[in-house]
Amino acid sequence: MARIYREAAADYDQVGPAFYAANGERLVARVGVAAGEQVLDAGCGRGACVLPAAEAGGRVVGVDLSPEMVGLTRVAAERRGLTSVAVKVGDAQAPEFPEGTFDVVLSGFVLRLLPDPAAALRSYARVLKSGGRFGATIYASTFGAEWEPVRALLESFMAPATTRPPVVELDPAERLAELMSDAGFGEVNVEDEPFDIWLAGPDEWWHYMWASGYRGMMDRIPADRREEARRVACEAADALRAADGRLLLPQTVRYALGVRGVA
Repeated sequence: MARIYREAAADYDQVGPAFYAANGERLVARVGVAAGEQVLDAGCGRGACVLPAAEAGGRVVGVDLSPEMVGLTRVAAERRGLTSVAVKVGDAQAPEFPEGTFDVVLSGFVLRLLPDPAAALRSYARVLKSGGRFGATIYASTFGAEWEPVRALLESFMAPATTRPPVVELDPAERLAELMSDAGFGEVNVEDEPFDIWLAGPDEWWHYMWASGYRGMMDRIPADRREEARRVACEAADALRAADGRLLLPQTVRYALGVRGVA
């Protein structure tokens, strides 16, 4: 996982619409980060939550397993003149901070990548102050029915997965809400929201797949078969163009909010 995100870092969320940045802004707004609050972004990537949380006045710490992601987020914060940001390499599942350190913990599209999401939720509750808020996003669905032939083509090129799936499921939405309640969160609210990703065409779509959270899936295509996979998949994707020539990649984003220690 560290290698995949190290290799993705330079292009991550830089191809097509800024999906992670847009949803980071939405998550920060939903949680309601206020000036002076201590904020942790667990699995900060390139700062999709770190930057808007700091711009809202939060004092933000971001942790990520990828030194490259950490470095790029630090540069982005410096370019924006955000002096209340600290970013470091760390474990998004078990952030090493004292109990009750933060007012807010954020997790943007990370829970599905962790070996034990339930343990992560308990960790986030632990580092929150009583009454502190937690907010997370995860993919609720990816692609759409019309993309299934393209997905099937991609999977025909893929080697078997080498990483183990999470030890607990996050679906359906009620299951994620249950896990949050078990971890010590109250006022739990989980809801899904559509997010349409429009891309210029098959070439940009292929690049996007490597510059996003899909990279872990794409990495399973052996290097010596990637050009063939690109050609075949892009030909199939070409049939999905809209009237203006663009491609629509529909997504559903699940937002999960909770408050520590509130029944």
